[in-house]
Amino acid sequence: MIKQLLHIKEKQVQNILEKLKISKSPGPDVLHPAFLKELAPELCKPLALIFNNNLKLAKLPTEWKNG
Repeated sequence: MIKQLLHIKEKQVQNILEKLKISKSPGPDVLHPAFLKELAPELCKPLALIFNNNLKLAKLPTEWKNG
């Protein structure tokens, strides 16, 4: 069994989202940084779960590799 060395905390995700520059353009996901920043408290938990699940499975979605 492989031990997961990296664990992303909700607060880490929230801090990063809150530091987004709202003057930047949306990325390939077409989500504007102002949207992500405004909803940081609500998005941090589901995003942390997604990130940690991908780390646990050692797989990245194809879209993330292209982004």
